[in-house]
Amino acid sequence: MNWAVANSHLDTNPAAGVVVTVPDKPQLRDRDFTDCEAGMILRASFGPHDARLSREHAAARRWIPWLCAYGGARVNEMTQLRGRDVRRDGAAWVIRITPEAGSVKTGRWRDVPLHPHLVEQGFVDFVLGCGSGALFYDPARGRNGQAAHPIYKKVGERLAAWVRAIGVVDPDVDPNHGWRHRFKTMGRRAGIDPALLDAIQGHAPRTEGEHYGRYPVEVMFEAICRMPRYEVGISCGSSAPTTAYPSNRELPNARAEDPGAERFYRRRPAGARNAPPPRAGGRDSA
Repeated sequence: MNWAVANSHLDTNPAAGVVVTVPDKPQLRDRDFTDCEAGMILRASFGPHDARLSREHAAARRWIPWLCAYGGARVNEMTQLRGRDVRRDGAAWVIRITPEAGSVKTGRWRDVPLHPHLVEQGFVDFVLGCGSGALFYDPARGRNGQAAHPIYKKVGERLAAWVRAIGVVDPDVDPNHGWRHRFKTMGRRAGIDPALLDAIQGHAPRTEGEHYGRYPVEVMFEAICRMPRYEVGISCGSSAPTTAYPSNRELPNARAEDPGAERFYRRRPAGARNAPPPRAGGRDSA
């Protein structure tokens, strides 16, 4: 009816001022993924995936859960990512989240350093092999899309459906947004400054003073490196922090899908941060 008034179809809006009071939904659990749910999604990201999937959508399943787990971004900030948005900045590889690529809730760009675990898995090699364009969708397939519902948002919806299909079915946790809540929880567990977590995730500053200045990439990278590594073989009965590194035995499909993963998992640089302890009775998983 507001539209009808704005386009001279009505003189006034008869529904102006009408509101619907809806009771708050009872909260029966935390909104972040449990260790079990996070492990289930990250383990499934390695495949095998349906052979009928497009190359871009298979890549979205492989990488976006890890990007959200280690960066706490909104899912569509990742589905719209382009190769040109990933760059090296000093010691860190950095993702630039920008309204130029698509929708950003705050309307403002921000840089998010990649966790070293993502680099070691081969994400940068994947990006360099894709060129400067969209990483997780084919713009040519979006010819019939609408500006209000672009193709990268459809990728996010399909990821949500996939997460439900693999077993994360609790209606009280969002299949994509659960990563944002979990990132905050894990950051608090690691003792990271709350204002720094907000800056990484693109949350609005809480005070006028926090609008001044910025967090340099090296400061954010140090914080990202403090986030524990995920163990894809995590036990569903465990509530301990996920800090271990996946072993080669757990990654047969990762190697098949991403040739760079084999190299990064087998030859990890000596002295890398967050290095896992050697496995008892066997070689180091790295």
